[in-house]
Amino acid sequence: MLKFKNMTIENIGPYAGSQTVDFAGGDGVIIIWGGNGYGKTTLLNLFRYALFGYFQYRHEKVDDILKLVNIEGRKVGKYDIKVILRMSHDDKSYELTRQYTVRNGISVPSKSDDYVPDVFLKADGSILPNAEHELALIMPENVSRFFLFDGELLQEYAELVKSETEVGDTIKKSIESILGVPILTNASSDTESVYNEYRNEWSRSAQANTVTEKYASQIQREIAKKEEQEQERDRLQGLLDEEEEKKAKLEEDAKQKSHLSSLIQEKQHLEEDISTKEAQRSALIQSIVVDTKNIWRYLLGKQTSGMLSKVEAELAVLQEKHKEHESASHLMSYLQHIVTTHHCECCDQDVDEAHIAVLEKRLKEDPGKYGGLTPEEKQHMKSLQVQQASLESMHTSIEISGLKAREDQLADLLVQIDDAKKQLQDTKDNITRYGDIDDLAAADRKNTQELGKCYSKIENYRDGIKKTNDKIKTAETALASLEEKVRKAGISNSDLSLDAKRAALCQAIHQLFTDGIDEYRKKLRNSVEKDATKLFSSIRSDPDYAALKINDNYGLEIVHESGENVPFRSAGYEHIVALSLIGALHNNAPLKGPIIMDSPFGRIDPKHKENIIQALPTMSDQIILLAHEDEINAQTARKILGCSLKKEYHLVKRNSFHTEIEPL
Repeated sequence: MLKFKNMTIENIGPYAGSQTVDFAGGDGVIIIWGGNGYGKTTLLNLFRYALFGYFQYRHEKVDDILKLVNIEGRKVGKYDIKVILRMSHDDKSYELTRQYTVRNGISVPSKSDDYVPDVFLKADGSILPNAEHELALIMPENVSRFFLFDGELLQEYAELVKSETEVGDTIKKSIESILGVPILTNASSDTESVYNEYRNEWSRSAQANTVTEKYASQIQREIAKKEEQEQERDRLQGLLDEEEEKKAKLEEDAKQKSHLSSLIQEKQHLEEDISTKEAQRSALIQSIVVDTKNIWRYLLGKQTSGMLSKVEAELAVLQEKHKEHESASHLMSYLQHIVTTHHCECCDQDVDEAHIAVLEKRLKEDPGKYGGLTPEEKQHMKSLQVQQASLESMHTSIEISGLKAREDQLADLLVQIDDAKKQLQDTKDNITRYGDIDDLAAADRKNTQELGKCYSKIENYRDGIKKTNDKIKTAETALASLEEKVRKAGISNSDLSLDAKRAALCQAIHQLFTDGIDEYRKKLRNSVEKDATKLFSSIRSDPDYAALKINDNYGLEIVHESGENVPFRSAGYEHIVALSLIGALHNNAPLKGPIIMDSPFGRIDPKHKENIIQALPTMSDQIILLAHEDEINAQTARKILGCSLKKEYHLVKRNSFHTEIEPL
């Protein structure tokens, strides 16, 4: 079984400098935590680059080496990139090195041709002469989807329940490859070739016999027709393969452009959001500045409030005395008027002499407390009024709790702006990977036109292959009839009879392989169905989902306890079924190795996430999970996995171009 020991990364993607992540520590699960844009997918692709020699971005190979070089490294003149993967397989220790180094004589590379690619593979310390061949035996590329995958790749497994889809056919071939079926199909093809040789030899012997000569000539013509149709079928199949490859690339380009359009929209949204938040920030700062201009008054006002109260109290006494004097003076003036006029205007009556005498006496009496303020009191009242005005000026209507709330709001807003700017920079970095985007609309139209042509050609090629296969079957039927006539006519000829027996024996052996392959496939499907159902049952939360049922393409349907297949299953259950299939394949495959999965939980609810985490150790001896804490809860994962959790790492983003892998 293949197991990874550690991997050293030098100057690739967001990983500046030289960094090593250790995978040793026994069978179990290793979790590498990191947020979006921190480099989880890059790590997944680094395994792919090390094992298969190419780097992939969104299912498309990256040909521009300069895009892989760490930007911080470029700034200090470091342009070489390297990955060293140390692993064990069948009791051997391997050290795999892949690197791109700048060609001699070039100081600053500007294109991929400025680099020299190298691969070195050591087995137990000795360099192997044919590294790629050895790697293909350790981990064939055509089965990599079962060892290196993300949530998007899991979604493709839904194609297996459909009939005659390109993606479904590709996955089926990969499944049969990991299960060892090609060994038998290759043997079947070899026996068919031997059968055709003996068949031709028998036909030539029949031509030399006068009794069977006429049949043999017809056999040769039918064989020629059959071979011509087989060549035509192979030609059409080649064209179909080319066109499907072209279609896949165009469809991927369409996805890329769709993703690019989403990135551009996201960039515009982020820019608008940042602009809005920066306007809010400016308004808040202005409000805070206005308030803080008078904050000294607020602080002094707090300290002088007692003094102001005392001044106001003294001033109130003097003002009350002054008010009473004013009222008394007004009354005395009115009384003097009555004495002078002998008439009261309030009641409009004349006043007799007796009452006038009483009033005159009252006017001559001492005013007492109504005599008004003394000169000293008047001066003191003016002084108190000045003090009051001064002390009141130190008080402000500012609400200190409101100021604190605005300061907190500003702090939160600054964090939001900073996060949005980082996200904007990451989005811009992703956009720059697409190169020139000025003519995006024209490229979209051209892509759509080319796809239309591809679909038409593919349909024509498939129809042509079907018609050609019908002609081959017709030729086979004619050949069988003619060969039967040769057998009967040449039964007395020992040499001819021997050739016929040899051909018949080869045909029987070939049929034995054909029948054996069918039986082996049936056995494999039953075993995969059983193991997938077991894993599915440990993950699914709906007890009414009783089992999984496999079809000829290895697609899995969910079976209800009533026996009915569950239609229109959710995207989350698509992922659960796909993970169940992968676990079952690992259990039945002769080739076993680590599983590296990148964020496979996106469409799955919390309960199913917990169930999947619990099932991880049963899927393979070594699981490397790349995830972020918004996807699965770290404490929950640790509790569920227990001693099966061997190591944890955290991707720390120092800046947009520098991520470090730190152990927890």
